[in-house]
Amino acid sequence: MDATKVTAEDGIYCVQSPDSDEDFADYPMLTPKALYGGSAGIGLFYLRLYQVTENEEYLKNAKSFGDFLLKKGTPAPHGGRYWNVVDLTIIDFPKDVFWVNMAHGTSGIGWVYTILYNATKEHRVS
Repeated sequence: MDATKVTAEDGIYCVQSPDSDEDFADYPMLTPKALYGGSAGIGLFYLRLYQVTENEEYLKNAKSFGDFLLKKGTPAPHGGRYWNVVDLTIIDFPKDVFWVNMAHGTSGIGWVYTILYNATKEHRVS
């Protein structure tokens, strides 16, 4: 896992399919944010490792992925944040339409934040 990590100014994310020469830029489902194959899923993996092992390094990694995701959220018009994980304009949806589903949307990222809060009791907002 450590070999695929990229440390950016706004947290940590992982490279998609590091053994491939392809950058996957034209695969809308493979984004650095999604629960399926992105920072939300990898952060959840580290959270589960922490819960089983109580190794603080895993919790630290989970928080770093959470920081990355939090900074990638978009302020919602009435408060809170949302994550436009997949650009739906590539399949002819209007620009302001986004998915809220579990694998590629706000609900999956929110679920990870719920588990992160339960593990840390830290209220994470940006």
